Amino acid sequence: MASPVRLAANAKGMVCLYRKPATDGPTPAWYLATYATADEDWHEAGPVVGTEGLASLWLTAAGEAFVVAVAEGDRPAVARLEEVARRLEPFTPVAAEGTAGRPSEPYSWVSVAVMGGLAFLVMLLVLRGGRTQAAVLGRAETQAGHPAAPIWRRALAVGVDYLLVLGGAGAIVSAVAPSVNEAMQQVVDQILAGQRVVMDWRPMLLLQAVRLGVILVYFTLAEGLRGRTVGKALLGIEVRSLEGTRAAFWQAAVRNVLRPIDELPMLYLLGLALIVSGPRPQRLGDRAARTLVVRTVDERAG
Repeated sequence: MASPVRLAANAKGMVCLYRKPATDGPTPAWYLATYATADEDWHEAGPVVGTEGLASLWLTAAGEAFVVAVAEGDRPAVARLEEVARRLEPFTPVAAEGTAGRPSEPYSWVSVAVMGGLAFLVMLLVLRGGRTQAAVLGRAETQAGHPAAPIWRRALAVGVDYLLVLGGAGAIVSAVAPSVNEAMQQVVDQILAGQRVVMDWRPMLLLQAVRLGVILVYFTLAEGLRGRTVGKALLGIEVRSLEGTRAAFWQAAVRNVLRPIDELPMLYLLGLALIVSGPRPQRLGDRAARTLVVRTVDERAG
């Protein structure tokens, strides 16, 4: 065979990477072959996506995974080989000797400064929100006189609900796309090792899409059918229309379709700014749906 061959084996089996004879044009992709124990023979699986243009690479086994390494400047870079999908995950540069525990890029102090500034802004908004709600208490209620829920109750309720949402989204992603968990773990490992974060945007996009879908379904069903989510029920608050009646299903849908916008840019900053700056403590979704989060109403009263 007129091409280099790379062979590796682990407890699962053996794989081989090789290039077919080059033709005119760019360097072709490497091909994958796997060894089948059923007939004790090798079978070509096809070209591997992500190996186009690589003149040389090395293949090795790491536990139950196969890893490809290439030379990148003065340091190698490694990527996990997905045999079934026949593709390489994004290459991650190997940290230089003596840099463990230190960021490879000067981004850490910027991240700390940005997060600290955002946290300070959130604290100011919450404090201002408390004074604003106290000042407009007579107006911050439904037409039936139901008082608006305090911001701190709403924040705690959202925290409880998002823990449930993330758990559900994580379970769904783990079931349909296990590679997303591996990509997330890779990012965490890079951050803990102080390395430059290199990630594939596709698993993150899938996780975000599933998260938004779970949020829409969970919040809409809970608020449309019962007027409250698990978090709201624990904190003694619920969603009502401005007229004081239980929120209709369409109102629950509208307020939650706009929830991702209220989350922007992060930590519900836009929603919080709208809550503390308006005549009523309503985020964008509440304003569009004409709803208000109030203390739980006892329907038996009166």
